[in-house]
Formats: sequence, structure tokens, C-alpha cells
Amino acid sequence: MKPFLKKFALLAVSPILISSVALSAETVDVAAGSKPAMKKTGASSQSLIQQAWQAFSEKDYKRAIALTDECIARFDATARQEQSKLVGKVPEKQMNSYWELNDVGTAKFIQAKSYLDQGDNERGRQLMGDIVQHYPSAMAYDRGGWYWNVAEAAVKYLYSEGTEVSAVSDGSSSYLKNHAIDFLDRKDYKNTMISAEKCIQLHRGTAIAQQKQLTKYPDEKRIPQYWALNDVGTCYYVAGTAAAMTGDKAKAKEYFDAVRKDLKFASYWNKAGWYVPLSELVNEKETELGLSGQ
Repeated sequence: MKPFLKKFALLAVSPILISSVALSAETVDVAAGSKPAMKKTGASSQSLIQQAWQAFSEKDYKRAIALTDECIARFDATARQEQSKLVGKVPEKQMNSYWELNDVGTAKFIQAKSYLDQGDNERGRQLMGDIVQHYPSAMAYDRGGWYWNVAEAAVKYLYSEGTEVSAVSDGSSSYLKNHAIDFLDRKDYKNTMISAEKCIQLHRGTAIAQQKQLTKYPDEKRIPQYWALNDVGTCYYVAGTAAAMTGDKAKAKEYFDAVRKDLKFASYWNKAGWYVPLSELVNEKETELGLSGQ
């Protein structure tokens, strides 16, 4: 296996990579949300995934969905247990220790793509959202000899139309966070809120999961491991600031309270080049904006 590509350390997925694993297909007529019945094969999860990819590449969506259904039904409980032990992606050297998680996450992705390619966008996007929320660490094996993060690929399919932010090519938490901060610096509060809300929508589930793994503020060297917690917390902070600047103090208070209540160990990477506890920044910002005690 080739060394884990550096670009996957960033929360972004190359469009080229997506095209290599998510092959395009023509729309076919199926009942929305219908699940074809298929006799269970008793095959290993790896075999089920290989067969599902093959069926998907042949546009045999009925078989692809049936195979992935079987994989999910048999291995999902273990996959979720494995996910609960992780912060961030499955480490490269431990791929074989988390095979259920990797295969179930991949099964969800194949299934989502199968629905999308048939025109069932609602079901496909629902499954992509499920991957981001419940299987953020899962890795899929590429025929080129490396692994890619399934949740990062799934984020690509969760954009809404009609906003400036929806046109960007990267739905990672770090990109959306940086986008929100940039808009705030430019006093473009509308797009600040759009970017921050999109980050919260896509990555809050992972952020909450990472928060639950902590009983105290993490050591400085471990802070980057909690990427979703930090990025989502920052987006709540940025969104609260933008709301206050537009006069919506009640909304600002909601955003700030979310940091204290749900993401109390989140950190903010400041422009000076170090991490600051977000809960402290929230308190300072509320005092600055005259929201303390409200």
C-alpha cells in the first residue's frame, strides 16, 4: 500500500478521486426509497463491498443496494462500536483493526451513490449525511493502492443550491470555517452565516462525538486531533459575532451558549499562531458586545 497521501490530512477530497470511485450513471426508474429483496449471501464484508462496487460500475443498482444492505445489516453494530473509539480518521497502520467500520462506511457510500444515480436525490443525500454524522472515521480502499476518507467524499453531495458558498468545491470543516472567518473580516455577514451554518450542519455530529470523548481541555499536542470540535465551535463563535453585528442579539446568544453547553472544550486557532479555549473567547466577546447577563 502506498504511503497515506498527505492531501488526505486536509479535510478535502479531490474531484479526480471522487470520479474514480463514484462512477456516473444514467437515471433508471425505481420506486423512491424502495429496497429490493435479495437472499443473504453469508459473504464477508470485504467480498460484499467488492461485489457491490462491481454491480455499481455495471449500473446494476438493485444488486448494489441489496449487497450493501446485507453488509450494513450484518456489520453495522460492530462498525459503530469501532467508530466510538476513534477521533479523526482510521490510522493508516490500523486499517485491518477497523475493517467493519471501513466496509460499512463504504457500503453506505455505494448505496447513496446508487440512489443518486437513479435520481433519488433525497434518499442519496440522506445516506451521505448519515455517513458524515455516524461514520466520520471510515476509510475506503482505492484500486490505486491507497485509502480515502468516506465522510469527506460524502460531504461533496450535501450542498444546497443558490448561495455563494454552495459553489465552492470543498465542504470540509476547515474550509468552511476559514471561509466564514474571511467573510466576517470583510463584514459580509450574510455569507459569514451561510458558511458557518453549513459547517455546523455537516460536521456538528462529529464535533459532539469528539466532545464526548473529553473530560477536560486537551493537551496542546492533542488539540488538532479534535478538528471537528474546533472547527464547529469556531463557526458557532463566528456566527454569533455576525448575528450580533446585524442586531440579532438573541440569535448571537444562542450561538455563544451552544459553545459553552455542547462544545466546551473546543479551541480557536488565533492569528497569533496558537490555540485559545473558545469558551473564554465567547465570554470575552459577549462582554465586548454587551451581551453578558442577558
